[in-house]
Amino acid sequence: MSTGQNTEILLGCDPQVRVVVIEDAGALVMQVFAEDPAAVDMDALFFNLTDDAVATNINVWPVVNDGQNITGFDVAVGQLASMDSGVQIQEAYDVRVQFGEFPDTSWGDIDQAGFTLWVEGDAPLTADSIDLTNMTCVVNSDGSDNTGLALTGGLGNTGDDTTMIYETSTVLTEDFNGGSHCATGSNTVTHNDWAQTWGGELMTSGWHDGAVQLAPVESDGAVTLSFDIRAENAWAFESSGAGADRLDVQVRLDNGDWVTLDTFIVNEHTDTFTGSETGQTFGCQSTTLTYSGGVLDGVTGTAEFRIVSDITACDEKIYIDDVQITATEAIEVSPEGTVAVAEDDFEGIHYANDSDLVDYTHDWDIQNGELQTDGRDDGQIWFETVDVDGDAAISIDARAPHTEYFEDGGCYGDSLDVWALVDNYNWVHLDTFVVNAEGTALVGSNTGQEITAESDTLTWTAGLEDADSVMLYMDSKISGAEEEIFFDNLTISEAVDLPLDGDDILTNGSFESGVAAGHVNMNASVEGWQSDTGIEGWGTGFEHQAASEGQSFIELDRNADAHQVDNIYQDVQTEEGETYQLSLDVAQRFHGETDSVEIYWNNELVDTVSPDGEDWETFTVDVTGTGGLDRLEFRELASENDSTGPLLDNVSLVGGSDAGDATCGQYEVTYDELVNKQLTDEEIDALLGNTDDEEEADLVDAAFP
Repeated sequence: MSTGQNTEILLGCDPQVRVVVIEDAGALVMQVFAEDPAAVDMDALFFNLTDDAVATNINVWPVVNDGQNITGFDVAVGQLASMDSGVQIQEAYDVRVQFGEFPDTSWGDIDQAGFTLWVEGDAPLTADSIDLTNMTCVVNSDGSDNTGLALTGGLGNTGDDTTMIYETSTVLTEDFNGGSHCATGSNTVTHNDWAQTWGGELMTSGWHDGAVQLAPVESDGAVTLSFDIRAENAWAFESSGAGADRLDVQVRLDNGDWVTLDTFIVNEHTDTFTGSETGQTFGCQSTTLTYSGGVLDGVTGTAEFRIVSDITACDEKIYIDDVQITATEAIEVSPEGTVAVAEDDFEGIHYANDSDLVDYTHDWDIQNGELQTDGRDDGQIWFETVDVDGDAAISIDARAPHTEYFEDGGCYGDSLDVWALVDNYNWVHLDTFVVNAEGTALVGSNTGQEITAESDTLTWTAGLEDADSVMLYMDSKISGAEEEIFFDNLTISEAVDLPLDGDDILTNGSFESGVAAGHVNMNASVEGWQSDTGIEGWGTGFEHQAASEGQSFIELDRNADAHQVDNIYQDVQTEEGETYQLSLDVAQRFHGETDSVEIYWNNELVDTVSPDGEDWETFTVDVTGTGGLDRLEFRELASENDSTGPLLDNVSLVGGSDAGDATCGQYEVTYDELVNKQLTDEEIDALLGNTDDEEEADLVDAAFP
């Protein structure tokens, strides 16, 4: 008899295998079932231990090859990624349990199996002894056509849990147009050694040099910094000697040490300043500098930027304007695809009006961390107006311990009205709850949802579509003190647009930049895309090249500066384990050129492509999502940095059913042909005694020559 908890895990997508883990008096019973027995032959189950020390003492029952479908049991921490038949999977595990009808093989048709694990001595095994978040079951690998599958999954991969998405937004901007002549007059500047703003720019010179430090920003991922910069009297700056001048751009993460992103020193021959790390340049004309990647990618706390000037003469001036910082926010998304905008669990307060989400009530009460109403504390409760963006939802946990006391009519009739005020003018009746004839539940008039003695979540979405704001209002009319309703965990949420299978998840894959037809912009602003070196945007028809898609495209070789290997990138939210198909159109700028484009995914080179000529050529490559913000990047080859490069357009990144061979929690196994000895169906039948004696002998000889 089971003495502990049961845990069920579903592996794969189509087909599927269910694993049941049962705690039983210090042992673990594991049962494995094919959801569709007719379509699945289970061959092996792989999983990990949470304590490597257990590996030397773990045992299995029934005994291997004891006639109960367990034909192999192996334990080797982090080393098991194959089967004796030559089948190979993509990840190495600690434990492998093999199923079959013939000793020491996975041959036969097994659609269910069970075994018990225990360790020598007194140490018990629990469900926490194995990693329930990651398992693989190999199925259908014995046929002669080598079409076996590895079904993967685990707790957290069942679709019942919340997931995280990551959104990038601008969290700090400053144009210094506030009218103050002091940099600290801006609420974005926390420390200032520079003296003044003038004409809507921040200025530093030999009289007013030092550090300007920007306000810290919080981030759950990548941050970026950009600002406009120009120099006045660049000819007066010096690059060396006692009068040397410099400008440093630095970042500090979580109050740690300052890290230099760039040091700018004048090039005395060209009157331009070049960054030591990025190769970005500026001069007398205003230029936008952008910082991203590297140490700025893995921020999980605060980031602070500062610009430090060391200038020796008062006529040497540098102006900065239009500062912008972007940061990443991790947002928890429910299985229904909603994000909580406001929530309250009513803990730590004594009165309903103390809740952050309650605007006013004269009657309702707080009891043990729950909002409560009864015959002595009934009436109206008004909640705060909450701003939302699009389709909204209101949910709250509710329970009524004694529904049998409520009455559905007459002078002592009881009811609970629930309303929402949408966009400050539209009242929406969500439900009126009254007790049912059996006295077992309060039933909603519109939704049919029930409030019973057991706490359950009530949710409303109808009438809350395309909203800018919602306000919850409830009115209880209760006649008896023993007729109580308790509420907890109020959540106002909004729907988010998650990428669907087959959706292109990139922004502006055609590089639309507003560049006029037949023209070029060497510092184009291209929505959705960033670059460490600047973007050269072309309007369709420039140099007789028509865009592949839309009205714009780009050239990936902005200039021949040895410090600037051109790149362009975009960070996109992906789903963990999802396969995405990247497609891009590439053309040579001139006839006879052989320039290439390097494709990077999360800073790893995944392909290098080179078109044959000036006509657009489409290339595709598959990449795998991590479940966070993944970076797609295109770079020119350093050896081809000569100011003329390949042209790019019509980029897409598509997941799901339109992404080639993308699968859901499963993949095709591979086979080591030096080991692999796949039997035909007839040979397997012979081994199992499903043929006549003479034919069986011939087939067994063929199977084991």
